[in-house]
Amino acid sequence: MTTIQERANATKMLLKEKLLAFVLRRHEIGIPLSPHVNAALYAPRMAMRSIQTNAEGVVLGDWENAMNELVESGHLLIEVVGPPSRPKSILIGPKENTHF
Repeated sequence: MTTIQERANATKMLLKEKLLAFVLRRHEIGIPLSPHVNAALYAPRMAMRSIQTNAEGVVLGDWENAMNELVESGHLLIEVVGPPSRPKSILIGPKENTHF
């Protein structure tokens, strides 16, 4: 029997794994996602719309927490691209292979 906390931790890990794979795949095909909430391609919002999870009650805030944890842990990096007059932040994978 699992506790509520164990299920929450499993959901959190699942979201991080799915979000990381989603962001890396989008970057690979030339559609990078943004870490900024007002961007049209805001990573947590795009993931929430595109990724099926079996977890109940997953909301945008859960995806945002997953993204923030991935950035803090170095699994995702924020890169500024474009001209200085119109810089744009995108999420990219780490320069080296990292594991959870």
